Amino acid sequence: MNLAASRLALLAEISADLSRAASTKEVVRILIGPVASAIGATATTVMRMSSDRTHLDLIESTATDIYGPGLVAFIPLSLQVPLAASARDARRVLIRSRTDAEAEFPLILPMLETCGSRTVINYPLLIDGHVTGAFAYGIPKDDALAAEDLAFLDCLSVSVAHALDRVYRRERDRDARRLPEDGYQWWFEYFEQAPANIAIVKGPDFKYVYANESFLATSPHGRDLIGKTLQEAHPGLEGQKGMLVTKSVYDTGQMFVARELEVLIRYHDGRQESRYYTGTLIPWMVDGQVEGIINVNFDVTEHVTARRVAEMNQMRLNCALDAGQLGLWEWHAATNTTWRSEWHRRIFGDSVSDQDWSVEKFVSYFHPEDRPRAQREVEEAVARGGPFAFETRIIRGDGEIRWIMDSGEVFYKNGRPTHATGVVYDITHLKETERQLLEAKERAEAADRAKTEFVANMSHELRTPLTAILGFAELLGQSDLRADRRASYLDGVRRNSQVLVKLIEDLLDLSKVEAGHMDIDLHRVPLRDLLNDTLALFQDSAKKAQVELRASVSESVPRIIVTDPVRLKQILANIVGNAVKFTEPGGTITVSVDPSMRSACAENEIVIHVIDTGVGIDPADASKLFKAFSQIENGRRRPASGTGLGLFISRRLAQALGGDVRLKASRLGQGSHFEIRIIDAADSFSVVGGTGAGEAEESVRLDHVRLLLAEDTDDVRLLMRDGLREAGAIVESAVDGREALERARRDRFDAIIMDIRMPEMDGLEATRRLRGEGLRVPIIGVSAHAEAHDHTEALEAGCDVYLTKPVRLPELTAAVARLLRGR
Repeated sequence: MNLAASRLALLAEISADLSRAASTKEVVRILIGPVASAIGATATTVMRMSSDRTHLDLIESTATDIYGPGLVAFIPLSLQVPLAASARDARRVLIRSRTDAEAEFPLILPMLETCGSRTVINYPLLIDGHVTGAFAYGIPKDDALAAEDLAFLDCLSVSVAHALDRVYRRERDRDARRLPEDGYQWWFEYFEQAPANIAIVKGPDFKYVYANESFLATSPHGRDLIGKTLQEAHPGLEGQKGMLVTKSVYDTGQMFVARELEVLIRYHDGRQESRYYTGTLIPWMVDGQVEGIINVNFDVTEHVTARRVAEMNQMRLNCALDAGQLGLWEWHAATNTTWRSEWHRRIFGDSVSDQDWSVEKFVSYFHPEDRPRAQREVEEAVARGGPFAFETRIIRGDGEIRWIMDSGEVFYKNGRPTHATGVVYDITHLKETERQLLEAKERAEAADRAKTEFVANMSHELRTPLTAILGFAELLGQSDLRADRRASYLDGVRRNSQVLVKLIEDLLDLSKVEAGHMDIDLHRVPLRDLLNDTLALFQDSAKKAQVELRASVSESVPRIIVTDPVRLKQILANIVGNAVKFTEPGGTITVSVDPSMRSACAENEIVIHVIDTGVGIDPADASKLFKAFSQIENGRRRPASGTGLGLFISRRLAQALGGDVRLKASRLGQGSHFEIRIIDAADSFSVVGGTGAGEAEESVRLDHVRLLLAEDTDDVRLLMRDGLREAGAIVESAVDGREALERARRDRFDAIIMDIRMPEMDGLEATRRLRGEGLRVPIIGVSAHAEAHDHTEALEAGCDVYLTKPVRLPELTAAVARLLRGR
């Protein structure tokens, strides 16, 4: 076998060093040092044949992790691993790659993974043809050994075998003078120095014959453990997995490797706890027979506990991230790569791998409008380090636009960013809530301004007719007042009172509209008469304003329609009244109903057009027309008089009648065109009653009718009493509900007029008691409360009729007369 001169020189030098070695450790150092360096090896293992020649005993290794940390290895020669095969068959074993290992020696794969070896070579150590041990090298390359390397190792193996045999004989002779002859005592020096827990039990009763200090320290018996059986040392062990596998190793002779095996430990004081062990149960062979078990283990309870705590903490973190829908991320500057949690992917709506996710990829998701600012935030955060937070819109992988909050911290080392970590939170719902709150705030502020203006307008509108009423009332008190003046003043009181009633009705209608309690009372209505009656209300004011008021109804329009005449009249009055206000002298107002003017609409729809030549409406103000409390200037210095409720209520009334009110056209200085649409309900409703509109109130007499009037307000009581007496009635008065109840019990009356809200006892309670006592005379409920539920409550209490204040005397006398006729 030819070797290069350099190799021959190295072989001679190493052989000389081996011949001088005084211990096995010196032999190993020589192999690990120059020999490993010469062939490029990174792992070295040296074994020695046991005294009973049934297994190999590890002397030294640079790769002990293949057996477990600090574990003294015992490899039975029956195992199919290269060291055992090499020793058993006295042949060299060469594994040139991981593929060879998988095919021929799968048990060596852990060593390849631990040591990073690709080429492995094992040599038997032969003395006179007998195997005394084996050594092996691992090299981190495939097919790393050349023919010259193999020849060099072939020659070297002879020198190693003789060196180890010489050292071994000297050590054996020394040990023979001080150790028992039981055949296993010489292992103890290795066991005592090992960091593992090592004990030997002898079968078949599994009595402890040896335990190193580490093992004794973990036992509740301490040094008293020796001589006890497994059952005695660990009561209750029978049936546990540890006992079962111990018996299996003893019965089969097969080694068992345990990982985190749970064992229940019971102490003398009654305590018990679960401990976890990782290790190996090795059969102890004597003359080919299993003599006992060598237990080599590590107590990994703290490791298991720590890992489970970490797993629990991780689970809690994941739960917190899921509950908060937080996207966790980590960025590494060296590779410009990012790790992302599952919620991070959900927020961005993508499936991009962590390897493909980078700062640039993150920025690419930014909304184009936000990208310059958000990208600047990212760059500044990386440049300055420390904590950061910013908001931006992103366009997700599915195209949806969302708002996110990204916050975290960038870490620096030696003036350079190393990594960053943080969370991404989807704040779209917060942004939407913020927008809604801002809009609500703006609406509230606008409503507040409108109501402030409304209060100011209402103050003006109420004070104006009140000034006239109070002034006329004072003038009427003059004793020498002429009859024509008195009539004029009374007319002024009535006229201004009607203005006040209109204001109050507008406010009540607003309340009903906002509460959704707008009442509709359908009747058969002659449309032309209703229009003429409504326009007649404005003839005087139009004449004074020098405005011509016209009406035009096409012959094709139905003569009778079904609608609520009061509400339709209210709508027309609001629109026509506004037209009169805003039309300059010499202008015209035309109210027409002509099907030929209709745009697309239903067959049963009635469209009324109100066209004026007034000041017109600025397009910028058109949106304010149908809002509550809203008024516009219409080219004047101040808004026109009124509450700002007319058009708002008119639209709601028209909608309740199945239609709408809208501004069809308007130009500043040229006038406006309003369109009123309602539904003729003749085909949809069964209508009972007269015409409703245009019915005149009859002059009613109540001669010799005995009435009880219950009213707590002195002026109202005086007004109603004297008015009823003028109609011929005999009227008795009560100032509260209790007095009314006593008078009705004591005297006989033809009818009772009962104010609903009174002190002591209200009208409702008094009515309930009278009805409960069997009184059947008509009772008319009167109140300033005009809501639908007030009307219902009065009728349920026992009232026959409910009238709303202000009650006009003709209405009151007519109600009494109708009730008495119906008896």
